[in-house]
Amino acid sequence: MIYSTATVPVNPEGKAKLTLDQVWAGLELKTRDAHEFLPAGLCTRRDVTEESATHFVHDATIGGKDLREIIVLEPRRKVTLFQVTGLREGAIINEIVKDDTGALHLRFYCYLGPRDAVPNGTEEQAEQALFDSEQGNKAALLSTLERTRVLVADGRHPPARTKVQGLRVAIDLYIGCEKRFRESQTNAHGAAGDEDYLPHMIASNPCTSNK
Repeated sequence: MIYSTATVPVNPEGKAKLTLDQVWAGLELKTRDAHEFLPAGLCTRRDVTEESATHFVHDATIGGKDLREIIVLEPRRKVTLFQVTGLREGAIINEIVKDDTGALHLRFYCYLGPRDAVPNGTEEQAEQALFDSEQGNKAALLSTLERTRVLVADGRHPPARTKVQGLRVAIDLYIGCEKRFRESQTNAHGAAGDEDYLPHMIASNPCTSNK
């Protein structure tokens, strides 16, 4: 199992200052449009197959390798990428943190394993060394921040989603699910009594059912 971590300051001396919202918008954009952050031609496909107020799922081809990730967004704080298929399995986290002085830092950490590899074998050890090297996690963090600065300077940086906007998305999602639930229950059972409404909703709601 690979565990690796790195942390870099967001605003080192001599660099254009980034705000919390700008760093977050950069992280969110990177998960949604990797082309903006990866070398040209490295990411050749990216399709979002599922999306909700809290996460989305995408299928991508990066470096000629197919993968699927479940991406969980905690606004203005953390992005977690769960690698479901591909060469590795596990989780990658990018987190915005503040130190005791209030200065922003960007932290990377991961728990990963090469799929079907021998535990602590040569393949896993080689990947551990790569993640921990100067060309690994730290370089990726610095590259993300530098690309974010370029997008801000060019005026192409998207505004970060606010808490109110995020809440609005969640409310709209709930209203839509409830409407679909009521329609399905009316068609299948007629009007359900108030005492039966909650268990019926949990069991039958197409937005909460596992079926």
